[in-house]
Amino acid sequence: MAILDSKVGHIKSRISKDRVVLKTMYPFKKGELADEVEINLYLEGSNRIIKKELPYGGYNMHLFLGDFLGSGRDCILVKGRFQGSGGIAILLLYEYDNGEIREITNQWEISARNKAIIRYLPNYKVEVSYGAKEKYIVDLSSKDKSYLNLIYDEKGNVKLKINPGISDINTYYEIKELGSNKYDFLIRQNIIGIVLVDVIGIIQSRVVFNINGNFVIKDRELIISKDRNLNNTHN
Repeated sequence: MAILDSKVGHIKSRISKDRVVLKTMYPFKKGELADEVEINLYLEGSNRIIKKELPYGGYNMHLFLGDFLGSGRDCILVKGRFQGSGGIAILLLYEYDNGEIREITNQWEISARNKAIIRYLPNYKVEVSYGAKEKYIVDLSSKDKSYLNLIYDEKGNVKLKINPGISDINTYYEIKELGSNKYDFLIRQNIIGIVLVDVIGIIQSRVVFNINGNFVIKDRELIISKDRNLNNTHN
């Protein structure tokens, strides 16, 4: 097998130095799709190789090791991207657990937990809602008239029957908590308008894990390009 990436970290314990290797099937050239990808874990002081086959491959597959659970041990994060699926990022988070590599979560699970209700409003606005107390309003009035005519009638009423949607995770970053060695995820999801490339805005959220591997999503923020206006009503 071809080696995609290799890292050393504290996988088994806070003081162990364990090697994690990400492998794929031959033939493989840099920049190509990596298929049949697996993790090989070499624990310090052991001759055994612990293997974990990934559910899918992708492009630019690589490793990041860090403590996401606050246990003092490093988790194994496999990063990459899908092609031809709206720029979806690959996020596969694992931990060592009693002789095995156990999945904590993935990009599909996090994305599903962070879905919003999005709808066009009269007078060239879009509402993004996460329940009754967290709403964001995007003003589309600066868009081209030809674009607005696809959504609204001449009086500014909504005529389009399909509402905007939100993508799965497009981009994410590992960020350290203040005064700690623990990591969280900062994820970004596109608000999609008429077509996939019509990005109305971006929802940025923070994903925080507890020691059991459960997570909460918090600190949402609407990011929008400079040529559009926004109004947050986040209570």
